[in-house]
Amino acid sequence: MVDYNWDRIAKHYRRYRPGPPRSHYDLLRCFGLGLPGQQILDLGTGPGLLACQFARQGAQVVGIDSSAGQIEQARLSARKKGLDVSFLVAAAEELPQLARPIDLAVACMCWGSFDQSRVLERLIPQMVGTGQLVLSTFCWLTDNRAGRLTLELLTELGIALQHDTRRPLGQHPRANDPRLKIRAMIHYEEPIAFDLDAWIGRILASRKLSMLDEETSRNLARQLREHLARRCGEQFSINHGIEIQIYGLSSRSATA
Repeated sequence: MVDYNWDRIAKHYRRYRPGPPRSHYDLLRCFGLGLPGQQILDLGTGPGLLACQFARQGAQVVGIDSSAGQIEQARLSARKKGLDVSFLVAAAEELPQLARPIDLAVACMCWGSFDQSRVLERLIPQMVGTGQLVLSTFCWLTDNRAGRLTLELLTELGIALQHDTRRPLGQHPRANDPRLKIRAMIHYEEPIAFDLDAWIGRILASRKLSMLDEETSRNLARQLREHLARRCGEQFSINHGIEIQIYGLSSRSATA
């Protein structure tokens, strides 16, 4: 497994990497998830985007991440927003015993990078009988001009990103465990507005680009600006694909 340098890009990641749109949270609320008072665990929290949003909705939230740099940025973000969120430096596979049972565990854009069986061995015993697990993805697509031109330049430079993930429903990493049962699987697309600086920042916040040195990153930013500015202008939207998988505990697990 590649050891991405999450600490090095943590500050940049918090500034430029957008979290899922409001529709993502609205859909979860339709399933009774993300409600006030719920105990929520955000696995692979990064800069705390999901954790802070759930806290804003009134939930009691713990966010964990193996990157100390990301957790530092998550704490800073929560503090600036006046939110009470507990952030811990810990790998998902080494989930510590939490103070309260978990109503909802979420993993956005990170489930495929975990040793999933180890995560579930730690997670499931800490979930309440009605506990839920949500896996979600939020990926930019290339069916509009700015996305297509971005991919064009990255390809020319020999940079392969997970750019276009318009896959059949359910083809993203799943939670395959007999103790879990699928409740819902949702896929939709939504345009996300960017200005040119924010989009370049978003691309540089991609995990594969965390391995680039500072000079290479600056050169890439310059090339992206030259490639996109004249063709797309300073304001544009990028279509994103969003998938949400919702799992509940099987009756056997819930009564164990």
